[in-house]
Amino acid sequence: MATIRWGLTTLGVFDIANMALAPVATRETGELLISGSRDRLAYLVREGPNPTKNFVEVIDWRRRKSLAVKPASDFAILGFTLNPGGDRLSYAAMNLRKSRSHHVTWRAGLADLERYETRLSLESG
Repeated sequence: MATIRWGLTTLGVFDIANMALAPVATRETGELLISGSRDRLAYLVREGPNPTKNFVEVIDWRRRKSLAVKPASDFAILGFTLNPGGDRLSYAAMNLRKSRSHHVTWRAGLADLERYETRLSLESG
């Protein structure tokens, strides 16, 4: 469950026994971008007005850990999704410094959340 209030998003779990929201994370956000699987939840963390500071945080419910997937320098994350098994995160990013109205520098990547490795799948020329 996520609640959005005054530019803050609180991601939490609803405790049925106590009828209360148990907050997991609260971040300064705009529109909530989220992707889930059985054991993991990924959401976009906005660290201020500069989109190159944004990153994807992946919460692993089973291991009770979180992982930050950050873009390369000068890149901003455009979108992301977890695969159904929750062990891979696909993402797209754009280089804000090199992109102009008639030319966009972008890349798509794949993060292996079990091995903690990322690799590029596609890249613009």
